[in-house]
Amino acid sequence: ASSLVVFDKDVAYYLIGGFDSSKEKYYAGPFSLWTAIHTCKEAGIRVFDFEGSMIPSIATYFESFGAQIKNYSFFKDESCYFQMVKKLMK
Repeated sequence: ASSLVVFDKDVAYYLIGGFDSSKEKYYAGPFSLWTAIHTCKEAGIRVFDFEGSMIPSIATYFESFGAQIKNYSFFKDESCYFQMVKKLMK
């Protein structure tokens, strides 16, 4: 099992993790993630960002570690120029 986390002095970002599902030791994946969280906390990093997921089963898994859902807004450029280029591409 492994977890890939990148961090700076304030925030750690969980990018990817996994385990070998053919093995009987299913606790290795969660233990790897828990160890990453614990290590970051010991290093004084205040925020551990799970980088979210729209997949319900993954979101529930992250919540089991105490993650809180935070929605982000975004803007989509639909300017006249962008629409014209899209039409020309068709």
